[in-house]
Amino acid sequence: MKTCVVIPVRNGACYIRACLGALLAQQGPQPTLIAVDNGSVDGSADLIAAEFPQVQLLRSEQALGFAGAVNWGLRTSLEAGAELLVILNQDTQVAPDWLETLTTAMAAHPRAGLVGCKALFPDGHVQHAGATLLMPLGYGRNRGYLQPDGDLALSEPLDFLSGVALAMRRELLGQIGLFDEAFNPAYYEDVDLCLRARAAGWELLYVPEARLTHTEGAALAAGNYDHAALIERNRLLLQIKHMPIERLLGEFLPAEVAHLRQRAGQGTAHVLRRAYLDALLLLPGTRRPSGEAAAIRAALVDLRHQATTYERNGGVLAEDAHDEYVAACAVANPPTIELPATPPPVAILMLTWNGLHYTREFIESLRTLTEGVEYQMIVVDNGSTDGTREYLRGLDWVTLIENETNLGYVRGNNQAIAAAPPGWDVVLVNNDMRIIQPNWLARLREVAHSDPTHGIVGARLLMGDGKLLHAGTYMPTDSFWGWQIGGTEENINQYRRVREVEGIVGACMYLRRDVITTVGGLDPRFFSYYEDTDLCLRVRLAGYNVMLAGDVDIIHYENVSTKLNNVNFWDMFGTSQNIFLEKWASYYRDHYRHKVFWHSLVSAPTGYATSSKQLLISLDRMQVDVRLAYLYGTDYSEKNSGDPRIEQMRRRPKDTSLVQVVYNQGDAFHKNSGRYRIGYTMLEVTGIPEDWVRQSNLMDEVWVPSHFNLETFRNSGVTRPIHVIPLGVDPDYFHPAIAARRFSQRFTFLSVFEWGERKAPEILIKAFCTAFTDKDDVVLVLKTDNRDGDVNVAEQIAAMGIPSNAPKIVLLYNQELPGYQVGSLYRAADCFVTATRGEGWGMPILEAMACGLPTIATNWSAQTEFMRDDICYPVRVSRLIPAVAKCPYYVGYEWADPDVEHLAHQMRYVYEHQEQARAVGQRAAEVVAREWTWDRAAEKIIARLEAVGA
Repeated sequence: MKTCVVIPVRNGACYIRACLGALLAQQGPQPTLIAVDNGSVDGSADLIAAEFPQVQLLRSEQALGFAGAVNWGLRTSLEAGAELLVILNQDTQVAPDWLETLTTAMAAHPRAGLVGCKALFPDGHVQHAGATLLMPLGYGRNRGYLQPDGDLALSEPLDFLSGVALAMRRELLGQIGLFDEAFNPAYYEDVDLCLRARAAGWELLYVPEARLTHTEGAALAAGNYDHAALIERNRLLLQIKHMPIERLLGEFLPAEVAHLRQRAGQGTAHVLRRAYLDALLLLPGTRRPSGEAAAIRAALVDLRHQATTYERNGGVLAEDAHDEYVAACAVANPPTIELPATPPPVAILMLTWNGLHYTREFIESLRTLTEGVEYQMIVVDNGSTDGTREYLRGLDWVTLIENETNLGYVRGNNQAIAAAPPGWDVVLVNNDMRIIQPNWLARLREVAHSDPTHGIVGARLLMGDGKLLHAGTYMPTDSFWGWQIGGTEENINQYRRVREVEGIVGACMYLRRDVITTVGGLDPRFFSYYEDTDLCLRVRLAGYNVMLAGDVDIIHYENVSTKLNNVNFWDMFGTSQNIFLEKWASYYRDHYRHKVFWHSLVSAPTGYATSSKQLLISLDRMQVDVRLAYLYGTDYSEKNSGDPRIEQMRRRPKDTSLVQVVYNQGDAFHKNSGRYRIGYTMLEVTGIPEDWVRQSNLMDEVWVPSHFNLETFRNSGVTRPIHVIPLGVDPDYFHPAIAARRFSQRFTFLSVFEWGERKAPEILIKAFCTAFTDKDDVVLVLKTDNRDGDVNVAEQIAAMGIPSNAPKIVLLYNQELPGYQVGSLYRAADCFVTATRGEGWGMPILEAMACGLPTIATNWSAQTEFMRDDICYPVRVSRLIPAVAKCPYYVGYEWADPDVEHLAHQMRYVYEHQEQARAVGQRAAEVVAREWTWDRAAEKIIARLEAVGA
């Protein structure tokens, strides 16, 4: 079992000799040792380099925090193929058999993802033997603390293991990720990792026979305000991340209020006040659903207000809070929504008003295909005259309610809801639909009952011709004309996951019985239209979420009753819209939490425009009021984006008093006119031009998507604060189930790029021809664009000297593809490959990984941010060479020269190990969907906006 030990070092010159010496004296096979110097200023790194050459040393000029330093070491270990990874504090001395004991225990317990040891004080007393979380406040307590070493009686549960020394499996990190750097600079990140591991099904193992001495040599700041507030902040962050909302508000919050009163009596309320503020800044990164986040935010604001009041009033006596504190800590789980152990039957509620043909088609498809659920069909007929009533009367299994006149969509459905059996769930359906999958109702019920917060569940709706009609709804606040997400797109299996949405249409709307009891039915002020959006908003305000079950498809012919009955659509629609505006206009106006002026482009076929559009959509969904301005002229100079969410941002007033982000190349930063100026850019080579440096240093801060650019910008002379804000992918359009038509039955390698020096097509083609001949059942598809009239691609390919026995190569030249179908391009292949010399991000690489393709790419520049050798196939770099290209930004800098032989090897390896490669691609898809989405990127932007007061 290949083992790496990672030691984060921070001003540890007086401890590191003993630590490394003990590690080098370990019994058994010698592990790889990696020391990560974490911005030390006491010569620690130089000491390690001089006295311990066998230790791999990673140096950071800046302090990365405990989690940041450890993660760097872990990533390096994973890239080296480590199977067992161990982190160890610098101020420890391990026993000679320490590592051997840990590895033996881990081998004997295959479900143990994290393994800890016994830590002793230098005087021999126990420092910790595993640890317990004291709930509901979430303080940690070391088991066995200060007891004599020996056979400890450990009665307290093992809730977590200390990061002082912690062994972990490679598989665990691949599943749950590394340490959460939100806990930087230190404390509780080890608890968080343990809780995530247990939630993923892994076990924690404490091995008392593995022993070490821990001197706690890091500078302790007991009594220091910042240090104490940091511990409290991270305690709060842990609870916010992991505690269910019902317990958080019903159990933790009362205990915290009492705890605050007690601390006020001790004169330390100011520490908690600071912690509450810091926790507020970290809240967006916890990825709580919007309703929960709003409740938590309100609670933290109130706690901070109480802490401030205590400070101003001189505090309260601790005794006054004691009884309340004890009572709050004794609170059991607060009352929650008790979902039944067995989901109830379902009443299927349908409204008819003529349209017999459609009604018959729906009922026949429902009766034929609905399986696995006890249901009752209730139909309210609103005065049909085309034989619909007579048809329904003949169905003895249908409960029919007949109205002499059309009472409207809302009143009719409310009649049906009232007629549903008590205790049953209901699903509202339109009569102009067709069921096409047997488990449609069972799946909607399953999603609704999988989480107490799932109040409404909808389905993907398809048009009669098979195109996508609906995957959730969005209400633009400039037109208030509801927009169906994904509408009219070709059905390529987009939006297949279960996800939270702003709203769904009432054509198929599943409601749990407790939701109806809490919120009621449709608002009778609406006759038809807008009543579904109104209900979704009311349900969300009641604390539930609106969900879309993307794995349920139903065909919806849409607006059939309106068309068949010659209804004045505009009159009915306009009346309902006015009612809706009266109820909800102020909500939409006030629901945004932050504002930002975004200066960029969104419609051009470029990486900046594509990523800008996706970031803004995620920011809007997360309640950021974006004011969009076109970077190279007036808003009318840029063509329409095709997305009403983006277009409404253009039409909002431009406000230079807001935080302003210029997102484009670094020589455009001078266009930033905001009160707080942020430049957001990237570059693919080892440095940036002097003009970029000058303009960057005029910003208040600079954003780059990768640590690669963080280093190149700093090395080039940027002195302003630099923050890493990564890019991402849309998991609804880039995932392994996206539909595609294969290029060929041959094993297909695909590369997507703009023709030019940076993408090194000559290296890619040479490597392909080295790895294969025409005897191999392979093909290389090059999807490439070239808009440079001075470049003759055919001549360049002819000059490459491709051998006569070369394998098949297909060129897709300047062929346009709708942006939403790019995932289908990847899924048409078996492997993605690129010989890129450098990337500012590497979007095609990440997109291919998201689609589950085994991906081969150069192991240099920005793509190393998300590439790991367990989820892709990195290509070695032979050396760095001058970046010679037409682009003036590259002059004087270098980029990678990919190793042709290794690229050929990786292509051949994937071809010969296809099953293994598919597994690698699947792991990559899972990691990307979890860690590298636009929503995750937007969360980091919001954290920065909150930090600067936007």
